[in-house]
Amino acid sequence: MNIQDNALEDLFRAIPDSHINLLFRNEGNLEIKHSLHSMIKKLPGLENTDIGIEIYTYGKNIYKKIRETTEDRIKLEIILDMVNYIETNYDLYQGIKKEKFMEMKVFDSSEGNVWKYVFTDENIVLESVLYKYNSFEERTVICCSVQSGCPVGCQFCGTGANFLKNIDADTIVYQIAQVLKDKGIEDINSRCEKFQIMFMSMGEPFLNFDNVKEAIIRLNRLYPNAQLLVSTIGVKDDKVFKDFIDLSVRIDKIGLQFSIHKSNDEERDILIPYKKKYNLREIRDRAIAWRIATGRQVYFNYCVDESNAREEDIENLKNLFSPVFSNFTFSVICEADETMKDKACQNINVIRAFEQSFMDDGYNTRIFNPAGQDDIGGGCGQLFKVQDFLKNKNKKEV
Repeated sequence: MNIQDNALEDLFRAIPDSHINLLFRNEGNLEIKHSLHSMIKKLPGLENTDIGIEIYTYGKNIYKKIRETTEDRIKLEIILDMVNYIETNYDLYQGIKKEKFMEMKVFDSSEGNVWKYVFTDENIVLESVLYKYNSFEERTVICCSVQSGCPVGCQFCGTGANFLKNIDADTIVYQIAQVLKDKGIEDINSRCEKFQIMFMSMGEPFLNFDNVKEAIIRLNRLYPNAQLLVSTIGVKDDKVFKDFIDLSVRIDKIGLQFSIHKSNDEERDILIPYKKKYNLREIRDRAIAWRIATGRQVYFNYCVDESNAREEDIENLKNLFSPVFSNFTFSVICEADETMKDKACQNINVIRAFEQSFMDDGYNTRIFNPAGQDDIGGGCGQLFKVQDFLKNKNKKEV
């Protein structure tokens, strides 16, 4: 079957133009209209792909259904189903295209429950990490990258301040799809009790927010049961943060975590030297705003060692963050230097003593000690393979 150029676009433009324009006079239906028009813009170029032919056949059937339907409510339901169907197929098509030009390597942890995925082409490198908790059916976690490299320059992170580029939404979605495909994890929407997608591998989500936002929307459509967890240093941009609150209200699977790691701004500015970021009080205020808007809990990630587990740190944090809205993740510090990975600070006793002080005052806490950190660099900020790629790239450019 061959489809003429622009036939897909012409077919789907005919549906709203001929039959349902009147439906869009209702302001409540504007989001459906926006989604429909966004979808239509993606159709050119798909005409003679397998997915394009499938969409064309589907569209002709939809066109017939709408002509035969007299109730506006049913017409809208048909249109919404159509948007979801075609957007999902478009996402799958983009994944197929990415697979053709990105190389993927997989590194298995000796622990048997963690896998690192490294995606490269000539210009960029990405890392994703897959975690299995007991079984993929019980809990599956994928941490994906939102940038290649990172401009933030956290002192403990393997990327340093090496930033290559923002990646598009297609590439973010592609990472998730490829990891699931590689492990043969099928029907995850129905078979997995707890599926979490975390935007926490490499890059700052709020410095690539337009693409992260689009990826979240598409991942929610592909995996409607997945929790979509965003971690940020707190980039100082109230417009973007307001947009994120609106998105979080719209999609109730979104979670928020702030990476703070120090109990005062002076030390935090040294550890996280990126200038345009909220201070700790501003982070607290925006966390409260997000909590009020969504009704969901905010988490604060705090990597613990002897330098930030003092009594004054405990006092500073408790004065800033109330147990009413604050949940703490106390994390081990994973060594970013691969030659010293066995010397990572994993003083669990220090972390547990620190945690206990918060538990005694009614805080909700958890300790994060990631698997895979000692052999494949599966922990936060380790990024061994990214560091290798950046070194080799720099040598070629010299």
